[in-house]
Amino acid sequence: MQGKELWGVVNNAGISGTGGPIEFIFRKELLNTFNINMASMAEVGRVFLPLLKESRGRLVNMVSMAGRVGMYNMGQYSASKFAMEGYSDCQRRELDPWGISVSIINPGYFRTAINNPEQLRKEKEAQWELVSEEVKEGYPDYANRSVAYAENLLTKVMSDSVYKVVDAYAHALFAKRPRLRYIVGNDGQVMSVLSLLPGKVLDRISKMVPRPMPPTISKR
Repeated sequence: MQGKELWGVVNNAGISGTGGPIEFIFRKELLNTFNINMASMAEVGRVFLPLLKESRGRLVNMVSMAGRVGMYNMGQYSASKFAMEGYSDCQRRELDPWGISVSIINPGYFRTAINNPEQLRKEKEAQWELVSEEVKEGYPDYANRSVAYAENLLTKVMSDSVYKVVDAYAHALFAKRPRLRYIVGNDGQVMSVLSLLPGKVLDRISKMVPRPMPPTISKR
């Protein structure tokens, strides 16, 4: 539109993927998660870059605390979010000469449509059919246990205060001095501290957390 400028671009699209133990994650699922979460973010930023250069505008990327701390059964999701972190850093440094700000939003767990127990059950059942019998032996009642864990997480951990994420978006887009990073949610703050710990320390802490799908390991 004549006389109008594009002030900001928000990359919010993302999927969690089916998730599960790394033994259940095949190349197709991995690539699909990376394509939507990371590659699409990069492409949207590239397409709108000429307009952002004209306006000295803003680019806001929805990442996740999973992009700073690797979690059980979220290998492909965490990997895609770690990639988004790295790409966002590159965008921020490369686009600074044009006066374009790049902000990262790192929310913790919030209750959104991305978490649907019924859809999860269908995905887990389909996933179960793809793995070998040898792998199946280590994860009895896989679909039911996965859904039960997700529902427990929804009840105890996920926050309904989605407005906090919206507030972070608004600040990144309209504040005089947008932040480089927005860590949103109490659990996000805790995970931010954990992300600073040495790997071995974080490994020990993770062993204290109940696993969503602890495998049954046969003795030989």
